[in-house]
Amino acid sequence: MPSTTPRRTAGPRAYPRLDLTGVHIPELVLVGTEGRAAMLKTAREHGYPHRTVTPALTRFSRVYVIQLGGNQEAGTVVLGTRDHREVVVRLPIDVRYRIVPVTRVEAMLAAIEADYPPGTPTAALAEALAAVLHVCDRQHATGHAEIPVWVVTEAIATPLNALLRPWEDDESDRAAAPTTS
Repeated sequence: MPSTTPRRTAGPRAYPRLDLTGVHIPELVLVGTEGRAAMLKTAREHGYPHRTVTPALTRFSRVYVIQLGGNQEAGTVVLGTRDHREVVVRLPIDVRYRIVPVTRVEAMLAAIEADYPPGTPTAALAEALAAVLHVCDRQHATGHAEIPVWVVTEAIATPLNALLRPWEDDESDRAAAPTTS
């Protein structure tokens, strides 16, 4: 009989990516909503290794969490918190990622990160592609043939918005603009 006790993982994460749609995530859990680069910084600030940063889907968008372990047989995952407690949550859907093997996506992201650090346009575009594949995998695994456009736009908005923030309208742009009288 399989154990339902969460396993801590010293090496690879129990789940390369998570489906947390329908899961109530307690407020103490570290959740990154501004892209992978921002979550890597948050992980470092809270003393978690970079390998624990894991992409996750929620009802609203794609986010990042700190995954400390899990039990695939029981469908549970251990998430990290701001105060280093561990929160065990049950995943709502047993999703087998079939469109592109997760290991290939992880290898692609690792290769891109080796050449382009987080926060660069190429890294953000690769992260957006991984997010779209994540959404497609979930829909395929749950038997849905279509994906609402808003789900795809939410998946790609996180990495791209984090990249575009430095070019948002600022005071220097307004000062340079001609005035009408």
